[in-house]
Amino acid sequence: MIRNHRTIAVSVTMLLLAVLACDLPIPTSEPDDTPTLYVAGTDTPEPGADTATPDPSATPTPQPLLRLVYTKSGSLYVSENGGPPVMLTSGGNDYDPMLSPDGTEVLFKRELPLSLAGLYRFELRVIGVDGSNERVILSPADLPGEMGTPMDAPAPVLLDQQPHQVAWMPQSHGIAFTSRIEAGMGQNHQDDLWLFDLDTDTLTEFLPHGDGGTFAYSPDETRLVVSSVHTVTMLNADGTNRRNLVTFGYINTASEYSFRPWPVWAPDGSYALVAIPSTEPFAPGATAELWQLPLTGSAVSLATLTGQFLFSARDGRLWSPDTLHIAYAASSSTPGDEDLIVADGGGGSPTVYATSPNLDLVTWVPDSSHFVFWQNNNPGEDYVGQVGVAPHLLIPLAVADRIHRLVWADDVTFAGITGSVNNWTVQLGEIGGPVVAIDTCPDPQVGLTIHR
Repeated sequence: MIRNHRTIAVSVTMLLLAVLACDLPIPTSEPDDTPTLYVAGTDTPEPGADTATPDPSATPTPQPLLRLVYTKSGSLYVSENGGPPVMLTSGGNDYDPMLSPDGTEVLFKRELPLSLAGLYRFELRVIGVDGSNERVILSPADLPGEMGTPMDAPAPVLLDQQPHQVAWMPQSHGIAFTSRIEAGMGQNHQDDLWLFDLDTDTLTEFLPHGDGGTFAYSPDETRLVVSSVHTVTMLNADGTNRRNLVTFGYINTASEYSFRPWPVWAPDGSYALVAIPSTEPFAPGATAELWQLPLTGSAVSLATLTGQFLFSARDGRLWSPDTLHIAYAASSSTPGDEDLIVADGGGGSPTVYATSPNLDLVTWVPDSSHFVFWQNNNPGEDYVGQVGVAPHLLIPLAVADRIHRLVWADDVTFAGITGSVNNWTVQLGEIGGPVVAIDTCPDPQVGLTIHR
C-alpha cells in the first residue's frame, strides 16, 4: 500500500496497510445522544432553567455541516459535526479518502489482490457521504500497462499502470490523475494526465505519456499547470495554448523518486507559482528560485532564496493559501541551529520567526496568517505560529505528543491522527479551543479528509 508522509492541502501530496482492529466499538447508525463539541467560554443552561425567547433577527447563521472521513480496519468512517462515527464502507481494504469539493462524495482507494507479477494494486471508488451509490470508477484493467521485468522476477510480465497523483476537479464533476507503472521499485512516472467524468462514466487520456506530470488546475478550471523533471508548462483546459515557462536541471533527491515542482494557483486564478530547488538541495548553501507564472507572457523570477526547499516545493506547502506569504527553514547564524523564516510571497521582507536545533514548516492554516511548524527535534511537537505572536502548541502534549495527517476544515477547525505505534486517536479540534477524540485506530497512515 502506498505509504504517505505528513501532509494538508496540500497539496493535495501529503499522503500514503493491513486490516487492523481498533479499540472503540463503532455504531452503524447515528444514536440519539450525539456528543457536542463545546467551545471554551460558552455556557450551557441548566435543565429546567428559564431562558429568554430568542430574537429571530439576532439568530446567527448556522455553520455549514462539518464532515470528517477517515480509515480504520480497512473501512471508511464518517463523523458529522464531531458526532459518533458511522461506518461508510465495509468488506474491503479502503484508504486515502478524499472528500469532493462540495463535501457530498468520497473518492478512495481499495486494495486488491496482488497482480500476476506479485505486486501491489488497487482500484479507485466513489461513494456518497450517506453511503449511497458506491461504485468502481477505475480498475487496473482500465489502463494499458506495459511489459516489464519486476525486481527478482525470472521473466517479463504485464505490469499494471496505476493512478499516482489523484485530485477532484475544482468545478466539474470529475477526477483527474497521473499514472505510474507498478514495477516493485522506483516510481516510474508516466508524466501523463487522465480525466474521468463522473456524470458520463467516461475515461479520457487528456495528456499522453511525456506531455503531463504533476498538475494543478486553476480555480475556475480554465487552465492548468503541469510539471515534469525538467519543465513547467501552462496550457488551457482544452489542451490549447501550451507554453513551456520554466526549464531546470535534474534535481538530486537522494532517493528513488524524481523531483517535480508542485504548482500552486492564486485564489483568483490570475497567476500560478512554483519553486525550483538547486540541483543539490541537501548541499550547504542550497537555494530555490521562486517563479510566477502569468496567464500570458513569460515566467517571472521573483527571488532566489537560501534554505531547505526540496519537500515544501514538492508538496505545495511553501506558499500560504492566498499566495501572499511563504515559510521555510534555513541555517541559522547560530551554529547547529535552524531558523523558520516567514516572508512575503515573492521572498521579500523575511522575518526569523523561530530558531531551534531542528524545525520545519508543517502547513499553513487556511486564513493565511497562521501556520503550523514543528521544532525541538520532535516532528510530532506541532506549534501554531503567527508573525508578531509567540507560538503555542496546537494540541497540548498531555493530549498528544505526535500528530499525523493534519487537515483543516476552516480557519480554526482541524483534524489529525495523534498518538504512537498501535495506539492512535482521530482528533477534532480548534485553534485555542477544545480537542475531542472521535475514535481510536492502530494505523495513522491510511487517510483523513475534512470538509465544511
